[in-house]
Amino acid sequence: MPRGRRLGVLVLVLGVVVIAAALAGWRLWGGRSEYDGNLMISSARAAPGETVELTFVAGYDHTSMFMLYRMGSSKPSYFLYSASDRGRAEPSWTRAEDVPEGAGFSAIGRTDPGPERVVIPPPVADGEYSVCAVAKVMSCALLTVGR
Repeated sequence: MPRGRRLGVLVLVLGVVVIAAALAGWRLWGGRSEYDGNLMISSARAAPGETVELTFVAGYDHTSMFMLYRMGSSKPSYFLYSASDRGRAEPSWTRAEDVPEGAGFSAIGRTDPGPERVVIPPPVADGEYSVCAVAKVMSCALLTVGR
C-alpha cells in the first residue's frame, strides 16, 4: 500500500478511536492528572532513553499506551507505548506534536497489574513530568527526568 494511502487509513482509524473513546467517557489527553495510586512507576527519576516499569493496582482498567506531560502543561509532550502494545518488541514513543489534531490511538485494554515497560524519549528535556495511563479514569505518577 502506498505511504500516502497508509497514512490516510491510519488517520481515519485514529479518528474513529477518538470518537469511540469520547463516547465511552475516556479522557485521552488534556484533562487533569490524577495521582490516586492506581499507577506506580519503578523509579521516580529516570534519564532520557532509560526504560522504566509501570505497574497498576489489581483490576485497574488501563491500556498499553501512556502520556508524558511536562508539569504545568495540559497537553502531553509524548505518547509512550509499552512493549506489550500490539506485540511490539521494544517500547516506543511518539512526539505529541507529530500526531494530527483530533487523532487518537487504538490500544489493548488490560486489567493485569503489569509491569508495562516504557522508554523515556531521548529528546525529552530535563524536568518534572507526569506519566499518565490512558484509561477510563486517568491515573498518573510523578517522574523527574534528568541526565
